[in-house]
Amino acid sequence: MTRNIFAVLLAVLIAVVMCLNVSSVTASDTLTGVWVGTDIFDGSTLRVSFSSTNREGEYHFHSMDSATRSCGVDENGEPLYRINSAGTAILDSDGTLHMEGWIRCLSKPPTPPPYPVPPSTYDAATDTISMPFFGVLYRR
Repeated sequence: MTRNIFAVLLAVLIAVVMCLNVSSVTASDTLTGVWVGTDIFDGSTLRVSFSSTNREGEYHFHSMDSATRSCGVDENGEPLYRINSAGTAILDSDGTLHMEGWIRCLSKPPTPPPYPVPPSTYDAATDTISMPFFGVLYRR
């Protein structure tokens, strides 16, 4: 009888600990993973990946645009270079995603495009990230 009670208590304790771990990962890692979108202005594919949050609640991100007209075009008006960016991001409780970092055209030598890392919004209901500056809606 004592063994059975001990086994049940141990099982309940393990279940509670597992639930706590799952909820803390879900809450702190809302954005973790790879997101993909299409630029409505030039049709290029954009990818952004977010790492798990650190102690300060910041994510590290890296993004890549397969081609962008902001970095130059050829004689046919086609984009010449990809663009990438990296930095840190903080997700506010209202869904505002503050991203700070660098952004570069992958020309030779790499050059900055004429804009900073634009603001974004995370929508928990649809699990999407909207970046209106580029006309992009990112999905997992």
